[in-house]
Amino acid sequence: MVSLAIAFAAGLAACGTSSSESSAPTQLTITTKTGSADSVLVPGDAFLECGGPEGPKATGFLGQNADAACAAVEQGVLTEVTKSQISGRLCSQIYGGPQAARVKGTADGKKVDLSVTRTDGCGIGDWTLLEPLLGAPDRTGDVPKGKPVSSTTTTTAGPTTYTVQRGDTLTSIAKRFGVRVTDLLGANTFANPDNLTEGQTVTIPKVTPPTLLVTRDPTEPNQLDFELTGALSGELVTFTITSPSGSFTGPAHAVASDGTASATYDTAGATGTFTVAANGSQGTTAQTTFQVSAG
Repeated sequence: MVSLAIAFAAGLAACGTSSSESSAPTQLTITTKTGSADSVLVPGDAFLECGGPEGPKATGFLGQNADAACAAVEQGVLTEVTKSQISGRLCSQIYGGPQAARVKGTADGKKVDLSVTRTDGCGIGDWTLLEPLLGAPDRTGDVPKGKPVSSTTTTTAGPTTYTVQRGDTLTSIAKRFGVRVTDLLGANTFANPDNLTEGQTVTIPKVTPPTLLVTRDPTEPNQLDFELTGALSGELVTFTITSPSGSFTGPAHAVASDGTASATYDTAGATGTFTVAANGSQGTTAQTTFQVSAG
């Protein structure tokens, strides 16, 4: 299960709240242990400040990614993960790896003490949401030219069967277990897939997750090559690149009959943390985060 320790101070009542308190800067200390599942984990640490007079500032592994990290905080990812962890959620028993992270400090005037481990489906999802602050779970350092790095936000299926709860839909079940709606439709015979019955048994298929591979071209130092595998033939896929200089979504690419789609992106010499997300029109998703160094 996901290890957590959360302490959000109660919000101040609107009456009597000073402007300086309501605009208190976000200050977070982040510690991580990252690396591949079969290697010695590498410790990392960073300090992040948002909302101060000098704008976003960061040290450590977030040194070149302060803007993106602060943007994620402003979008409420800390609150989203916190609410999710205390909601009594069901977590699929999918082991994502031994990586662990902790975020401590204050955000919007509230105390934060949040821990995440990737030992089950919930922890994998939490890390994905917090990746702008935590970095890639398999992070070990800069990616040399010509060396690929890949990870994915989707995972193999969880339990063999699932009992439908009140309010469940095929979309919510697919999201919970990291599969696509089309995978569920193929593995089950539904009288009415748009109207599931509480107590109904749904088979969760064993599927191979889509994988997004990013390679830095050794002959073109500014070029990144993307290759998505495991998508659905004929599906339309877009690639969204988030870099220290902003976010860009390219045109849709049709998936080939072998389930692959590819694209290229010019970094224009930018360095730092890049995140590439692939999103398909039929539910395929995959994401990878990596470092691009100068030269």
